[in-house]
Amino acid sequence: MGELFLTSMGFSLPSASLDTTRFSNDGDEGDVAAYSSHSRRTAIQSGYIEETRNREPYEVLPNLTTSPTQLAAEAARLALAQANVSEGELGLLIGSTSTPLQTIPTESQRVGKELEVRIPAFDIYGGGADFALHLETLLAWRRDRIPDYTLSISTQIPSSRLDYSSGMERHFFGDGAGVALLSPLSGEYRVVAAKTVMDTTRATAFSIDLYGHLHCSFEIEEMVFLPQLQKLYAEVTKNISDDAVFLESQLSSSCSFRLQESLGISRNRWLSTVTDHGNMLGAGPYVGLAMLLDKGRENRSLAPRQIVSLQSGLGLSVGVVVLERVE
Repeated sequence: MGELFLTSMGFSLPSASLDTTRFSNDGDEGDVAAYSSHSRRTAIQSGYIEETRNREPYEVLPNLTTSPTQLAAEAARLALAQANVSEGELGLLIGSTSTPLQTIPTESQRVGKELEVRIPAFDIYGGGADFALHLETLLAWRRDRIPDYTLSISTQIPSSRLDYSSGMERHFFGDGAGVALLSPLSGEYRVVAAKTVMDTTRATAFSIDLYGHLHCSFEIEEMVFLPQLQKLYAEVTKNISDDAVFLESQLSSSCSFRLQESLGISRNRWLSTVTDHGNMLGAGPYVGLAMLLDKGRENRSLAPRQIVSLQSGLGLSVGVVVLERVE
């Protein structure tokens, strides 16, 4: 296995906020308190949700302000600019979206068209663990098959797949896109480990109907995500330093806290982005990591020496990524 580096990251969020207080009279105040996020973003035009509650999700298309492709292209341009790498230097695009507006061509090919590059582009779906699966895939390749620069992309607009008339899902998910620029040459962080697992036997417990609604049974957090993440953590713990910062972007606040306690991680080393930005499906880990790295660039003393990204989501997927700063 050759070395792989995280060179830079970029993210993009829709401009409109998704405020859960608009549903406060629907008799689910307890759910709002347990699963709501403060500043989720949505690609849906203002007023459409109040008017229709998105009961027929295929009708939302004319009422979107942006698309997964546009969000991903914006994030990609930010990542490239940050690393001073041009589109022409890219050799590969690996993409994923669980909320496509169309299924052919693939999302990575659509992003490639937006970036005006003619290079290999294909989608690898990791559910909630897109980032971990993309890294794990590249690490399994021969060094001579990995281009100098690869874009790993996850772009999601789950707000377009929610039924706002009922259910906890409407309080929990938000939209966004994240991109990682990867290279076997050099980068800001080295990929120490990347592992993924999917429990396909129970995947319908967290799924999206084709051009339909998102369905999530939140019991799977305790039944599947916690034990699987604990297991993956045990497999990579030998690579994790005592000062590593843990980043979790997809669990409810209560479940994230229980995972933190079960792994024995102190609160000052544990970060969760869900409370602020909602669960962005596979894009969440990218966006959370990009925000963390931005803070480290603004203040070097805040740049973690090591980062552990814990991922979970659609398809009952879980993933763990360990990154170490290159000195």
